[in-house]
Amino acid sequence: IVQTAQMGSPYYMSPEQLEGKDLSFHSDMYSLGVVLYELLTGRKPFLAENLPALIDKIIKLPPLAPSEARPELPKELDRLLLRALAKSPAQRYPSWQEFALALSKVGQAVQPRGSSIIADSEKYVVLKSVPMLALLSDAEIWELARAGRWVRVDKARAIVREKERGTSFFFLARGEAKVTLGGRLLNMVGAGEFFGEMAYIAGGEARHATVESHTEALLAEFQPGALEKMSLGAQLQLTRALVRNVSERLALANTRTARA
Repeated sequence: IVQTAQMGSPYYMSPEQLEGKDLSFHSDMYSLGVVLYELLTGRKPFLAENLPALIDKIIKLPPLAPSEARPELPKELDRLLLRALAKSPAQRYPSWQEFALALSKVGQAVQPRGSSIIADSEKYVVLKSVPMLALLSDAEIWELARAGRWVRVDKARAIVREKERGTSFFFLARGEAKVTLGGRLLNMVGAGEFFGEMAYIAGGEARHATVESHTEALLAEFQPGALEKMSLGAQLQLTRALVRNVSERLALANTRTARA
C-alpha cells in the first residue's frame, strides 16, 4: 500500500487504488470528488498525522458531509459528493454522464431565484429528459441546446399570438403555458413539450392560436437559420420528432372530437 501511495498524493487516491485493486473510471471519479470537496470546503475529506493512519481512514471511514465541514454549503451537495466518494466503485455514479447530470442538477437547485443566467448544462439536462428526443445522441442534444434562444419569462406573458406569422417553434423547459383561441382555452402546455411546430414545418404560416405563460417559465425558441447550422443527422432526428409530436397531437384532437 505504501509503495502505491508513493506514486502520487494519497489524499486523492481511491480506496481500491490504495488497496492495490483494479482501477477504472470510478477511481478517477473518486479523485475528482476529492478535488471538488476540497475546493468547496477548504479542506480534504480525510486528514491524519501519518500516512498509515490516512490510508486507514480513506479505506474504512466515511468522509464528513460537506455541509458539516462548511455549514453555508447547500445540502444538495452532500448527496452528490458523498456518492462520488463512496468506498465501493459500484456505489458511485454509473457513468461520467450521470455524474455530469447530477452536477448540473445541483447547480440548478442552488441557483439564485430569478437569475437570468441559463447554463448550457441546464439546457442539456432538460432536453435530454424529453422522451420525443430519445433518438438524438448526446452530441446532437448539445447541438440542439446551443441552437435555441433560451429565455426566462414571467407569468402571463404572450409567447406567440394567433394570426401572427412565424417560422420558429418553441420548447417549454420549465413551467406551464396555456393555449387559447379567441380567448377560449384550448389546451395546456407542460414542461418538456414543444409548441408552434406547424408554423416552422409550413415555413411562415400564421399561428393558429395564442400561447401565454401560465407560470414563470423557461423556454427556448428555435429559428430555421440556427437549426440549419446543426449536423444533418441532428436535423433529421429533430424533424422526425417534431412530425411525430404533431401527429400524436392531431390524433388526440380527433379522439376528443369523436367523443364530443
